[in-house]
Amino acid sequence: MFDQKFVKDTILKDYDKAVLILLWCIDSKRERKLIFSSFEFYPRECAVPETAEKHTIQVKITKENKVRLFYRCITLTAYNALKLYLECKEKQSFTMIWENKKSSDGMTKRITTTPLVMLPAWPAFSITKQEDAELTLSPFLPDKWGACRMSHLLTTDPDPLLITLLEHEKPVQWIKERLLWNINEYPELIGSMHMVLPNPIYRYMEERLIPGKGSEPDKVRIYLAMREGQVVTENSKLMTIERSYIGLHNGQQTSLSGNYAMINLAGKAEEFSTLFYCPLRGVLDYTKFVSFLQSIQIDLRIKDAVRIVKMPDTGETYTVQVESHDTPIVIGRFDKEDIPEIELGKKIGYHVRKHKAAKEAATAGQKLFENNSEEKARDYIRELIQHARKKVIIVDPYFSTIDFYKYVCAISSRSVDITILTSSLMLKAKSDLLYFNQTENQSTIDETITQNGISKNSDMTDNTDCYVNRPEKGEELLQQIKTYGKQLNDNKISVSVMTGDQPLIHDRFLVIDDDVWFSGNSLNHLGERASMLIRLQDPTDVLRLITAVLSNKERVKPLDVWVAERKAAINKEITNCGEKNGESTE
Repeated sequence: MFDQKFVKDTILKDYDKAVLILLWCIDSKRERKLIFSSFEFYPRECAVPETAEKHTIQVKITKENKVRLFYRCITLTAYNALKLYLECKEKQSFTMIWENKKSSDGMTKRITTTPLVMLPAWPAFSITKQEDAELTLSPFLPDKWGACRMSHLLTTDPDPLLITLLEHEKPVQWIKERLLWNINEYPELIGSMHMVLPNPIYRYMEERLIPGKGSEPDKVRIYLAMREGQVVTENSKLMTIERSYIGLHNGQQTSLSGNYAMINLAGKAEEFSTLFYCPLRGVLDYTKFVSFLQSIQIDLRIKDAVRIVKMPDTGETYTVQVESHDTPIVIGRFDKEDIPEIELGKKIGYHVRKHKAAKEAATAGQKLFENNSEEKARDYIRELIQHARKKVIIVDPYFSTIDFYKYVCAISSRSVDITILTSSLMLKAKSDLLYFNQTENQSTIDETITQNGISKNSDMTDNTDCYVNRPEKGEELLQQIKTYGKQLNDNKISVSVMTGDQPLIHDRFLVIDDDVWFSGNSLNHLGERASMLIRLQDPTDVLRLITAVLSNKERVKPLDVWVAERKAAINKEITNCGEKNGESTE
């Protein structure tokens, strides 16, 4: 699988040593399983650090299952590191060649993995920097190297034991203290192995702007800080691209024979990007589009007083450092008359950023409903719900019957599970609708109200009998779900009630499949007054909170249970009042 000539002419020529970061565990069956590992290769000029670290901890998962974790930092030759990496890919296990002791069966100790996939396919490498590590799933990448080429062995099916193990706080914290990042935040790295190859040719690339005089174009001076004994190979290329708010407007390819290059720009510098390509090794370095530092503004703030604030209710005090502002100092400001395109670029840039922000807000699901826009808000929520394919969860302490008809009944897919989390604060109130005993043939609220000959918007207090007989909203909601819910019989409907004077969740959330929206107002009043709806960028914590609240049996009850207990409590109160007044309760 590996091209031996490529390996010999590049990896084994460029690197002499590698440091293996290794995490594994031994289960109750004495099987060794890989949790995480990375090979960090060291260019020949670099000293390899001491690697005597060896840590272990035991974790009790269940009464019968105890797991021992191990952490090692091991120095290997580049040859052995590459050999282990290939062995792991081909055999889903690798030999602990640094161990002198053998297993109880006399065999050399081995660590096993689940089936692994190599990304990218050999001999291609991915390349990234520590500043981009979170975007490229490389939190383990050290920032001392700059751009690094990498190869990854990832599993699509982590060992169930490791998943269970990492649900416990103790091992997760223990691992974080050694890796310096949280493996639970990167579940796709569980059971993985990685090869990290720093730039073997030069340590860093320096880009310096040389402004042109007057209307002359600018230049960029490129300097490569070479590693000891290394030279730029023949046919190495430096590719550069210029970009402005108008778009890409120039690209060049420069052949390098030394560690200096002068790039003539098409005009005045705005944004500039580079890529260094070696014909033997591939892409070794890059810089993202960045602007050159052309002026500095120093904002002077002098803390010259302290304000002491005393809270009137508790007597608690806190202090505020009061600042005075001086005129900002600007170093290197351009003369607008000499270079008008710079000032024009600023104006264009402002509008471009404004358009970009609006587009990102729309993509993120940010929606403002202004005053008296109930119809727009209702239609927008219905459209969101109609796109559900797996589940809809509505968390709203003020959810009641009208919201069930207004939104839940708009769900179009038969496979969607419906979960509603409301509160007793709302459900104890009398219904806003006319009381009716809806039959299976009376499928909507409007139909029932029409059949009773009373307008939905009429004053209920003018209809004394109807007003007295109105049920509480909890009973009404239960009745309507049982009746109209029959038309949603393919959908699993679950309604839970948060009890107590203060619901466990105050805010309103709408969960549709894997997305979560936050609403500044309850669904039944959305759009009456100005309010905001925002899709959360990272809903993990909110979903975890909702799951925890729904599982809280002390403070959350199913709607039918809550209604039954509520009726029993009311009847008991009526009985007690009758007995207290000397009236017969028979």
